Parts: sequence; C-alpha cells; structure tokens
Amino acid sequence: MSGWKKIAFPIIAVGGVLLLVELALVLAGVAPLAEREDPFHGFSRELRVFEPDEASGVFRTGPRAAARSFNKEEFPLEKPENAFRVFVLGGSSAFGFPWGAEQAFSSKLEHALQASWPDRDVRVVNAAGMSYGSHRLRILAHELLDYAPDLLVLYTGHNEFVERDFYDRVKAAEPLPAGLRLWLHRWRTYSALARLIAPAPAPPDEAPADAAELIGFDADRRYSSDVAAADRETVRAQFEENLRAIVAAAREAGVAVLLCTVPSNEKGWRPNQTTWPENLGFARRTNAERAIERAKEANDAGDPEAALRAVAEVEAVTVEAAGAWYEKGRALLAIGRPEEAADAFVAARDTDGQPGRAVSALNNTIRRVARDTGATLVDIEATVRTLSPDGIPGFELFEDYVHPKPGGHVLIARELWRAQTASDDEASFLAALGLPADFDYASSEAGPETTGDAESSPLLFNLAVVLENQGRYEDAIDRYRRCLELTPEYYVARANMARLLHLTGRSQEAAQEYAMVLQVRPDHLNSAIGLGDAFRGLGLLQQAEAAYRRATGIDAESPSAWNGLGSVYLMAQDYGEAERAFRRTVELDPGNLPIQANLGMAIFLQGRHDEAQSVFESSLAVRPDEPGAMGGMGALAIERGDLAAAEDWFTRVLAQDPDNPLARDGLEEVRRRNESP
Repeated sequence: MSGWKKIAFPIIAVGGVLLLVELALVLAGVAPLAEREDPFHGFSRELRVFEPDEASGVFRTGPRAAARSFNKEEFPLEKPENAFRVFVLGGSSAFGFPWGAEQAFSSKLEHALQASWPDRDVRVVNAAGMSYGSHRLRILAHELLDYAPDLLVLYTGHNEFVERDFYDRVKAAEPLPAGLRLWLHRWRTYSALARLIAPAPAPPDEAPADAAELIGFDADRRYSSDVAAADRETVRAQFEENLRAIVAAAREAGVAVLLCTVPSNEKGWRPNQTTWPENLGFARRTNAERAIERAKEANDAGDPEAALRAVAEVEAVTVEAAGAWYEKGRALLAIGRPEEAADAFVAARDTDGQPGRAVSALNNTIRRVARDTGATLVDIEATVRTLSPDGIPGFELFEDYVHPKPGGHVLIARELWRAQTASDDEASFLAALGLPADFDYASSEAGPETTGDAESSPLLFNLAVVLENQGRYEDAIDRYRRCLELTPEYYVARANMARLLHLTGRSQEAAQEYAMVLQVRPDHLNSAIGLGDAFRGLGLLQQAEAAYRRATGIDAESPSAWNGLGSVYLMAQDYGEAERAFRRTVELDPGNLPIQANLGMAIFLQGRHDEAQSVFESSLAVRPDEPGAMGGMGALAIERGDLAAAEDWFTRVLAQDPDNPLARDGLEEVRRRNESP
C-alpha cells in the first residue's frame, strides 16, 4: 500500500464512523448545541432578552432583562408577509436614556418609515442595552438574527472602555477560534459529548436568581482608568473585530446593516481624567496639574490669553494631558479660532484617561468597516458637526456627555430614514413625526420628562453620578431628586444627594437627608459620617460628635469617622481628645498627610512644639508642599518669633490654596506683629 493510502485510509474510516454516529443522532432527535445555546457565550435559549408569549402572539422583553438593561418592547411571533422588521443595537444613547423609549430615535424612525411605506408593516425594535459595548452587542446579535430582521442598526462606540473585565472573561472562555467553535456547536456528536460532560442549564422557573447576571443581561458600569495609548489600540482592534463579526453574521443571514458613527459633547464636557507619563516626577506633575487649574480659572474669569499661557506650561511637559487640551479649546474658541479649538476639544476627548465617549479611532474604525464590508455608513458624527455652532458639538444636541436630547434623536432618525429610503424630502420626514417644517434639531428647549416607570430610577442615578463627577452639582442634585421621586427607598441616591447638598452649602438640608437614610439603614457608614459633617458645618458640635461616634460604632476602623471626630474636638478646643482621635486616624491611614497635619496641629495647640514640628517635618519629607504641614510650620514660626519664616510658609500655602483660613489668618498676624512698635 502506497504512503498516501496508508494516511488516507484511517482518515476515511474514522470519518465514516463519525458520519454514521452523526446520522444516528439525527434519527434519535439529538439537537445540536447551537440550537440550545449561543456558542459565543451569549444569552441561552432558556434566558433570552425577548421571550415568547404564545397567548398574545408576541415576543416581548423578559422581565429580568427589562428590570435595568432593556426597554419594554414587543413584536409578533409570526412575522407578517409585508413586514419590515428592524432591530436597533447600542448602549444607553440608542436606548433613549434619559428620556424614555418613545423619545429614542428608534421610535422616530419607525413612524417615518411607516409613513414612507404605508403598504408595509414597519416595526423598529429598540434592542439597545444600558452600558452595552460591542462585545455584548456581538453576543446579542446572534439572538436578534433568529427573529428574521430585515435590518440591523448599530449605534455603538461609547461603551468600549466599560466592563473590560467582562470582555476578558468572555475571551478567556473562548479557547477555540470563533469559526471552529460555531462548527462544533452545530455538530451533534460534539453536542452529545458536551451534554454528558456539562448537563443542560435549569429551565427558567428553576434558574437561580442571579442567572441573568451570569449570562450577561446587566452590564456592570465600570470605566477603565489611566488608559494608555497601547490600551486604546487594543480596545480599537477588539471593537473592529466585533463589528466585523456582527456584519458577517448579518450578511450570512441575508440581513442588511446600517453602521452609525457616534458623536459626543465635546466643548461642554470636561475629560474624566488627565493621565501623566510614568516617568514624570512628582514635582513636575504637580506643577502641570496646577497649571491646568490656573488655565481653568483664567477661562472662567474670561481671560483666555492667560489660560493659553498656563496651557503652554503643561505642553512643555506632555502633549497627552486631556485637561490641558480642554482648557486650550475653551481659550481658542473665546479668541475666535474655532478650527483650532475644535482640534483641541477632540484631543481632550481622545486623551481622556477614563474614556466615556467614542474616541476618533473608534469612529474611524466604523467608517472603515462599513467601507470594507459593504455595510451602509450613516455618519451621524459628521451631521452633528454641521448643526453645531463652530462645528463643535455641545449641549445644543446633548443632554450630557453622549446622550442626545429629543431633537438629537430626531436628527439621528432623519439620517437613518434618508439612508434607508434614499429620500431628501425632509418636510415629509418631519410631517410623519408631527413636527413643523422649520423644526430646530438643536433647540435648547428642555425635552419631556423621563418615563414614569420605577425602572427609570437606576438610569437617573447613573446620570447623576456622571454629572457629579463633572462638577455639575446642581444638575446632579436634580437627577437624584427625580430618582427619589420614582423610588423613595433608593437610599444610596439620597446619601449622594445629601453629600452634594452639604458641598453646596446646604448643610441643614443635608442633615435631614442623611437622617432619613439612617432611619432605613442604621448601619450606613457614609451617612453617619455625612451627618457628622453636616452638623459640624452648622456648628452643632454635640450633634456632630454623636454622629461621628455612631460612625465609629458602625466601623471602628474607618479613618474618615475618626478624623471627623478629631475635627469636632479641635473646634471645641478639646485638644487632648482631638489628639487621641487623630492618632487613631493615622494608625488606620498612615499615608494620609493632611491627617498627619491635623495630628501635628492638635499637639501644637497643647504647647508641645518640638513634637509638633517633628510631625510636620515628617509630612514635608514625603511631600515638600503639603499645605497642612506648611501651615503648621508657619504657626510654629510665629510662636518662636521668626516672622520671616512664618510669612514664607503662609505665602507658600496661599499659592496653592488662596482661601486657606489658617494661612490667611497667620499672614495677617505676621503683618500685625511687624507693624507693632
């Protein structure tokens, strides 16, 4: 027997046996795994986003999926012959947050297409998931393709840096290439063996309470921070892989795809985080951070030239500082250089160390994938620029950083309608929505309130957190209030609102809200500490002491609780108790230099000057410009009659913190003594 026959014969023999086994399994009614579960670790056949309701003849969003992540939608089990069925995939922007599904562009698109095609049964299903990135959409797309869609619309790109741990878990569970994995799931012999090794999951009635979380219904919204250039390229490559996989799966099923670029608020939204090169020393980084703050203050004061000078100091250190780019954009826009300002705002977004908006590389990837695959590109980002003043998107079309206002949703629907109908009859489009021919997409008028469903409260909470992180405290307080109107027992929202009320000088309101939290959650540590802070701000020292004591009872190892207690004793001039509280704080948080300065001040006020100096100097050895320690050294210098040294210390503190009361009072005391005969 020749050599090739020796090789071919066993292969043919094994193949024949496997074929016979496969035929036997077909006759036995063994279904392949691909009919029971998603080979891409998606939603199982038992737990899917859309569940059939045979009595009503519809698929509708399952209650677990609708609890937090998906809109309540439904569509017929049997697709009518004249139907045109569309599914919209994306994150919260496509979901319609915070306005509700009726204001989302999916709803507008449905009305417009139905008016254009009166002989067809048009249904546009909003299948966008809160905080969903392309890795989750890739999973979800396999379910949606089972429902015989005619079109998929992808509006995604903002959430690629969310939930990186989820993506890593999915990838770790995929040891085989996607094509081979899919083939195995369609092979009954493999499926039979897999069932023997891993039994089928429990049916819905027996599923564990957290089954939806296990299969990925709810995204855990955690943004990556300190994102470097290499990380961005990794995410971009994964994003491209996911888009191509979705388009390929749709094409195999004979479904058209519209790929949308995703715009964001550029001039109205600060970057979440400015990152710095690893080789940048502490002093240079500190100077750069202060320069960004000076640039912000100059812009706020209407002095763009001073802002540009401060930005130049940062640029001498690094060109990757998102905060500097943002302030540069503000300044350039103020002096009438909009094209340069636009570039600066884009750079601020693209270098954000905690990206929450689609960066340029992702939108360019969307354009490239559409070009390469033949999917239809709808360049929403380019359209938004044409309607934005100076071509720079801001709050005209956005509620916050990425979520369109109602007019923005109408605009997106218009562009999708145009792409699908090849029509430029804008008047007909607007008439289908009951809008005037002169409708202003970028109107600054407020949109409708959010939907009244209790399920909206987590969405409002998320938005409030984002607004708070941007320093927009009043807007955040408003969202927290609206959240609590829907769900009064949402104690975390109440505690967060109380904190902001205290920060904005409304300590009495803050104390009331914290007390309400503690009524329902007596062990809520942050509320006990917050209540102490509020009482301390009101000068109610006995009540503040009681609140902080309560906090130390909840958690005896909370540095914040002990520090608050020490601060109350310091204000009450009970310096011995203040020292004991601060010593406990330092034991719990030895690296906290401001707390060490508090300890030093408590020791100083008891007249133990040399010991206090030792505490202050130990802090300054770690950070030479620590304000609390410098202020303490200034106070020591006054006591020792060294007014020149005291003036130097206090001046250095005020250079960092112009409102520092100890430094202001200390400098005034130095001047008074210098003027005394």
